[in-house]
Amino acid sequence: MAVSRICSSSCRFYKKTKFEEKPQLAFALLYAPVACHYFVLRSHTKLEDTQYALVIPEVVDLEIYAQEYWNLGNLDYKDFHVSSLGDAALRFLTCETIIELATPDQVKRCQVMLFGTVIWSKQQRTRIEIAVVEATEIIDFIYKLSRLCFPERKIIKYKNKNLIISDVFTGAIADNLVKGFPWWANLYTIFKNKSLLKLITNDGVYKMIQNSEWNLESQKLFIKACHEALKKIYAKIYGRTKEGQYAQIERENIRILSQLGRCTNAENFRKFIAEFWGRAGQLSILEKHWEELLPLTSGIMDWKVARDLTFIALASYPKSNIVEKQILEISDSNSE
Repeated sequence: MAVSRICSSSCRFYKKTKFEEKPQLAFALLYAPVACHYFVLRSHTKLEDTQYALVIPEVVDLEIYAQEYWNLGNLDYKDFHVSSLGDAALRFLTCETIIELATPDQVKRCQVMLFGTVIWSKQQRTRIEIAVVEATEIIDFIYKLSRLCFPERKIIKYKNKNLIISDVFTGAIADNLVKGFPWWANLYTIFKNKSLLKLITNDGVYKMIQNSEWNLESQKLFIKACHEALKKIYAKIYGRTKEGQYAQIERENIRILSQLGRCTNAENFRKFIAEFWGRAGQLSILEKHWEELLPLTSGIMDWKVARDLTFIALASYPKSNIVEKQILEISDSNSE
């Protein structure tokens, strides 16, 4: 079967082009309108940059699937805006309509392709990433939890247009899940980017920590130790700061993040965490659970794990009035 195509005036090719394929493959094209979905990804730092993710589900019974597929059309168009390849795949696989279609002998799996613009071919969208994603029970739980903890999306005014921006943290978590990593792995890349850091809500990260299932309890204890250290460090700052002048707290946050961001090896990180906890003084969690925390602080485990945990501890420290009152109480008790 020969197929001819005439490119538009904006295309680099102005002559008729032709490719040949077997007639049977034409039926594969029908799979797109009856089974596939695409999602929109907009850059969080360059709003004019847009990518698209095509989700190709693995279907056992196409007839049954096609009948229910149209129920997805009842979703709002905003639901098809995501922030990563993994976010697109899991948004589709965890949709209630898709879950209802998954029979006991049917694997909840899909293939997802990411299309974007590359420097050598700016005239068209090019496939730049592809992955096969399977939604296990734990992935399903953590991904849905992330969508509850973080805002679904934001509407941003840009060049007289209202643009939909999906949550950056949900996308990063989804990518970790589909790659088989812990949800919090490598999130330091977000925290090091000042533009992205502004988009993160402390309460959201805190809720993720409290409600997630941890492979090792020591990981959660490590975060609690960092939170206790922050509370005591902030208390000392509050103690010598006039009421209402809390800019010093923000400067301290930036300083700690900057020091942590410069940790490039295990030795650097050990020095950082020793100084960080040392400035706080006596930490009850560290004293009570030092044996459990030793692998994370001594380098027995991969130091990057402890680094990532420290980053999310800093990002998740709640800034609510309740916590501020607790800090002030500690500050008062220290001054007595």
